[in-house]
Amino acid sequence: MKKICIDTGVFSIYFSKNRNTKVKVLFDNIINNELKAFVVKPVLIEIYFHICRIQGISEANVQLVSLMHNYALNCVDLDETLIFNAGKLKCQHPSALSLVDCMSIALCLKEKMEFHTTEKMIRKIPHTTLERLRIVKYDWS
Repeated sequence: MKKICIDTGVFSIYFSKNRNTKVKVLFDNIINNELKAFVVKPVLIEIYFHICRIQGISEANVQLVSLMHNYALNCVDLDETLIFNAGKLKCQHPSALSLVDCMSIALCLKEKMEFHTTEKMIRKIPHTTLERLRIVKYDWS
């Protein structure tokens, strides 16, 4: 089964009123066990924050539990390798990449999985490490 890592932005589209077909198909594929989805645990904090900011704490609690239960996300703790690799990426690209993006990218590179993201600038970052990253890009429309 193909393994993927999902960025916060893709979840933001999923929870938005304007969920697009590409995101719907992605999550259908996860439910149907056609894809094995991974997230670094700090992504869950960002998801919670985004839902909470718009819909409140109670709704954030309900939606995050529902997401984790319905989609059987593989939530990844940061081990020493991920910590050092994410830190190195953040050091190399302090303004271009968020800390959570660096964690997700480090996981993708370590496990050789696709990175599903909404980040617009990621392919424009000149670096040999990022050339190995397989990216699936999502837009809000």
